[in-house]
Amino acid sequence: MKQIHKLLLTGLLALAALLLAGLGSFAPAQSDGNEHPAPGTQRGRQGRGETRSERDGLRVEHQDRKSIDRAKGLLIQRQGLNEQAAYEKLRKTAMDRNLKLVDVAQRMLDVMDLLS
Repeated sequence: MKQIHKLLLTGLLALAALLLAGLGSFAPAQSDGNEHPAPGTQRGRQGRGETRSERDGLRVEHQDRKSIDRAKGLLIQRQGLNEQAAYEKLRKTAMDRNLKLVDVAQRMLDVMDLLS
């Protein structure tokens, strides 16, 4: 039984090493916060409030951002990168593997959870 655990841990460590070694080069788009919605669009209807689907979408976006930030934190901690370099590493991995950035981040977090 110990040998199975040792093999499993060795495999997970190898997977984590591959994931971390191959991890980002695309800077996030910068926004000046001055975007204006077109008149009559859902975003332009300030007085009507948000629909349930908009709130759900915002909630998902927030969860995605938290996952990406946690993954960047791991790269900063384990590889000594700055925040921009950690983001670029995640982004490049996502592009190289044709995955969404949040999927790469979540996979990395899942592996780290298994290893801890």
